Amino acid sequence: MQTKERKQLERSLGIYMVFIVAIVIVFLVRLAWLQVIDTEAYQLQAQRNKIRLMSIDAGRGNIISADGVVLATDQPTFQVVINAQTMADMKADEADEVVRRLANILNNPDVTAETIQQKIADNKYRMYEPIVIQKGLDMATVSAIEARRDELPGVSISSSPSRTYPQGDLAGHVLGYIGEVSQEELDAQAEQEAETGMAAENRYAMGDYIGKNGLEKSYDD
Repeated sequence: MQTKERKQLERSLGIYMVFIVAIVIVFLVRLAWLQVIDTEAYQLQAQRNKIRLMSIDAGRGNIISADGVVLATDQPTFQVVINAQTMADMKADEADEVVRRLANILNNPDVTAETIQQKIADNKYRMYEPIVIQKGLDMATVSAIEARRDELPGVSISSSPSRTYPQGDLAGHVLGYIGEVSQEELDAQAEQEAETGMAAENRYAMGDYIGKNGLEKSYDD
C-alpha cells in the first residue's frame, strides 16, 4: 500500500516538476525575445518616455535699412502658458475654476474662459507642450498671476521675443507684419507634406508666429 502511494506521489511530483520547468522555459524564451529580438523597440520606447522635446521661441533677428537704421527687431516680453497635462490630471470642476480665475486676472475680452478652454482642447494631442494663452503681459498682470500661483496650478509665466518696429509705420507696407499661424495655414502645410511625402522645411505648429506679408513673410517662405 505504501509503495502504491509513494509511486502516486512521485508521479504527481513529476507532473508538477514538468509544469514548473515549462513555465521557466516560457519565461526564459520571453526574456530572450525582449532582450534580443525586441530590444531596439523597447529602447526607443524608453527613450520616448525619458526625453520630451520642447520648442523654444526664437527671435527673428533685425531688419536694417541700407543706412543702418533698425526697422524691425525683437524685444523680450512675458506670456502666460498652461500645461494641459496638469489640467487633465485635475478634476473637471477644479480645472474649470483655474481657467475662470486666469481669465478674470487677464481681464481681456478676447481671452475668456471659453477661449482658454478651446485652446486646451485644440492641443489635446500635445499634452506636454505649454499652451500660450496670452502674450505681451504687463508687469501688473505678471505680478497678479505670480501672487496667486498656488491658486493656479498648471499656469506659469515664460518669456518670449516680441516683434517691434522702432520706426512705427515707416515702410510698413514693405516690412509687413507677423501673426499667429492659422488653422488654414497648418492645413495647407499638411496637404503639401502629403503631396511631396516630405516634411516642410519650415514646419509650423499651433501657437507659432509667422510672417503674414511683406519682408516678414518672405523670410518664412
